[in-house]
Amino acid sequence: MRDANYFLEQAERCFRLARSITDRETMGKLEAMGVEFMSRAVELDGNLAPVIVPAKVGARSA
Repeated sequence: MRDANYFLEQAERCFRLARSITDRETMGKLEAMGVEFMSRAVELDGNLAPVIVPAKVGARSA
């Protein structure tokens, strides 16, 4: 079974990739994956606080 650090690293990768691209659909999918990885890390490590991911600066709401 994977530990919380693995999921934190995967979340960081997703968020970093999302910030580096301009395609909004792919960006949204990567951010959603990052949130899922963060949630899994919090489930595995009760000492981690849930994280709220801020909206991307300049992003338009639908």
